[in-house]
Amino acid sequence: MIITLLPKSLAKLGFSFVAGEGDEECKECRFYKTCVVNLKPGRIYTVSSVRNIEHPCKVHESGVNIVEVI
Repeated sequence: MIITLLPKSLAKLGFSFVAGEGDEECKECRFYKTCVVNLKPGRIYTVSSVRNIEHPCKVHESGVNIVEVI
């Protein structure tokens, strides 16, 4: 299990995505390690759990949710 952050619209159980490297703005965020560094770029991850915790995000205006991925 890996903890990361996803935009609220994508933080759905079973959602699969290919990890990227984050935007330039991401490097200044206090959640950078959790959101970007925890994932390997190019690898496919699937959401296994969505936590009911939201955080603001400069890249995703609607904010992000904490999720667990495999």
